Amino acid sequence: MTKKSRSVFTGFDLKDARDRLGMTQRELADELCIARTSVIKAERDTPKPWMEAACIGLGGMRIYREGFSNLTGERFGRMREKFGFTAEMLGSEWGVTERTIRSWEHGVPPAWALPAIVGLSIMTSLDVR
Repeated sequence: MTKKSRSVFTGFDLKDARDRLGMTQRELADELCIARTSVIKAERDTPKPWMEAACIGLGGMRIYREGFSNLTGERFGRMREKFGFTAEMLGSEWGVTERTIRSWEHGVPPAWALPAIVGLSIMTSLDVR
């Protein structure tokens, strides 16, 4: 069985995803709790590895926004396990270390982690990664 190669998520793709979500750069940045300049830079260059999954996750979360609360480290760890990701796999997918993933599970993950893990689970189930 050959492994499906992953497509490259470009700055143009990020802008397109943001437009499809009906969000400004500021709104996307606020939703992900990152600086607007990070969105601007990502749209001009190469987005962070987690940004594609976060945009997909935001779209999915909008279906039933009330069902999502703040992501605690414990809940993040349970979601990671429920979706079948190891800390190493998730870290590799998002461009962070396994140790970083573990620290989020014992503390507070970044705001973008919830939409990113939702998006990654959608991407995995649809086999688009």
